[in-house]
Amino acid sequence: MILYQCTGQSTAASPRLLSLITPHDALLFRQDGVYQLLTDQQWPTSKLFALQQDINDRQLPCPPKVQLLSDAEWVELCQKAQQVLLC
Repeated sequence: MILYQCTGQSTAASPRLLSLITPHDALLFRQDGVYQLLTDQQWPTSKLFALQQDINDRQLPCPPKVQLLSDAEWVELCQKAQQVLLC
């Protein structure tokens, strides 16, 4: 599994990036990247995560398909990934 960490408001929606993500990969939305969860974007994987603190700080609703992570769970997810990419 590759873990893509999306920190910007539009980076994950890049067509080129979306073409690289497989169903076995995971997307983690953090910092301003959590705003991407407000769109109707169809993600190429069902493994969607967001940092709880970033969602709370921005007072955003979290879609049911997205699993919220604590900082400790974020570290665990990074350790499980074969590769971690910032996008």
